[in-house]
Amino acid sequence: MEATRQGLPAEGTSLRRGVQFGGMESPITLQYPNGRVHEAMLTTSTELKPGYQFELYGRHWKAVRLLELRRGMEHEGRRMLCYSTTGSLTPER
Repeated sequence: MEATRQGLPAEGTSLRRGVQFGGMESPITLQYPNGRVHEAMLTTSTELKPGYQFELYGRHWKAVRLLELRRGMEHEGRRMLCYSTTGSLTPER
């Protein structure tokens, strides 16, 4: 996260949930250790690729792989599957 001279976050940056605004938006699918799935958008300063790690909703997440396009959702683009690395073991790929 960029910082200004006073040590405050740069304009357009959010301190909540580790998400930075003003960058690239990527559709993501979050998979919790109990199998629950949540779809969201993540804004990052760089392209989201497998191996990227971030904090969101009080958890640590790791981007794993791109999911196949779902019928009727082509306008969204491919979603990145992300596993929670907080809590139980990470699910199998």
